[in-house]
Amino acid sequence: MLVHLSVHNYAIVEHLDLELDRGMSVITGETGAGKSIMLDALGLTLGDRADSGVVRPGADKADILATFDLADIPRPTPGWPSVTWTPTARASCVGSSRQKDVPAAISTVRPARSET
Repeated sequence: MLVHLSVHNYAIVEHLDLELDRGMSVITGETGAGKSIMLDALGLTLGDRADSGVVRPGADKADILATFDLADIPRPTPGWPSVTWTPTARASCVGSSRQKDVPAAISTVRPARSET
């Protein structure tokens, strides 16, 4: 589940920080409000490609950070230790070149006791 999206200098967006709660979230707004821009930015963190044209005019680069909570994802095999993960995906677009992939960190938030 997406829990946080941070967008800086992407298209017309100077700065956006979006925190999402559990459950369903609905993004609404008038035409031109930036709904599709926000989803396109999220797509970059998930592997979509972009060129330097997505960098906001006057900025050197665009940065997008998405944080996910995978606590409710079932374990692949019974008996595997339970671990709560918070993967973070990041993308940067530099004005003078194509998209620059930035390694994403996966950090353990709360290891559960192992089942023996």
